[in-house]
Amino acid sequence: MARFLIELFAAFLFLAAAGLAQQVPIIQTTAGKIQGKAVSNATNAYLNIPYAQPPVGPLRFLGPRPILTPLTQRNGTAFGNSCIQIAAPTPIYTVESEDCLYLNVWTSPSATSRLRPVFIWLYGGGWNSGTASGYFNDLTSWAKAHPEIVFVSINYRLNFYGYTNSPALSSRDTNAGLRDQRAAVEWVAANIRAFGGDPTHIVIGGQSAGAASVAEYLYAYPLLPLIRGAITMSGQAALANVPAAGNVPGLPSQGPNPFPKIASSVGCPLIQNNYAAQLDCVRTKTVAEITQAISANNVYGISPFVDNQTLYTTPEYKARAGAGRFARVPLLTGTTENEADLFVIDRTTNTLNQTLSDLITLGAFRCLDAQQAR
Repeated sequence: MARFLIELFAAFLFLAAAGLAQQVPIIQTTAGKIQGKAVSNATNAYLNIPYAQPPVGPLRFLGPRPILTPLTQRNGTAFGNSCIQIAAPTPIYTVESEDCLYLNVWTSPSATSRLRPVFIWLYGGGWNSGTASGYFNDLTSWAKAHPEIVFVSINYRLNFYGYTNSPALSSRDTNAGLRDQRAAVEWVAANIRAFGGDPTHIVIGGQSAGAASVAEYLYAYPLLPLIRGAITMSGQAALANVPAAGNVPGLPSQGPNPFPKIASSVGCPLIQNNYAAQLDCVRTKTVAEITQAISANNVYGISPFVDNQTLYTTPEYKARAGAGRFARVPLLTGTTENEADLFVIDRTTNTLNQTLSDLITLGAFRCLDAQQAR
């Protein structure tokens, strides 16, 4: 009798799971049809959705390019690749690849016709590590707790692959990682209605470098932001400029443009000022070769650079703030109390200079307007 009940219960669970899978609708998007999965009775997840062409081959180091040929149908039941990491402080649980421009959507299968607000999440990691999947950025628990919101997480390129600073790049291709974020927002605005989201009520938020990216976004797209609000958790628009402009102790100096050193180290020196040929040469090198060159030249901490489109100097940000030249949307901002601990902890003695950590947190990560408001 006990065995019969166990088998009956197992069969019930199997049928229930099968029922959930069958109830998850296939969503038509500009990337093709997406098959998702149920993560609870009230939440469906659509994972690993491409929002741009893979930035590989001739597209390596360039800004995102739109998808030209949508897939017939894509399996969106598992997370996709993470972008290439440099010195990630926490484990990355998915495969690293340059083919990483994917986003994830969590939505309620509710039958209501009312569109729901949308929240887009940008991960932190100093623009050198981070992923839209993994323990810290899997938004499943958020979506389960708030079925009234459609949640989206996005991957964007990092380190050398996202912030290649070569004179050969056109003005549309600088700071590719920041431009990835804009491409993802555009994709969400064009497609989120199919997931039950309201494209006119999109809020974008992030933490640390993700928060700084959000702030930079507000200045980069003041006239057509495509969003209705922003949330920054420990990050401000000039964060990438802090070591050079603010001389905050404890943070590594950006120093000169690392591209010439890395290019030379992988066998691509500049010859007769032919920057295009040099960049083409670097495109032929493997990830392992580039990673080795980064390590050999000790140029960790590659971040966005001033291009006066996606990133401005600190004085320019202050001028634009004073003149109101930013996206006029509500902003919720705050600072994580121990944001800078990671930068100053002594890993040999496992001790922390709390005074120095607090100085960096308040000087580098706190919103510029919040500092002035005091």
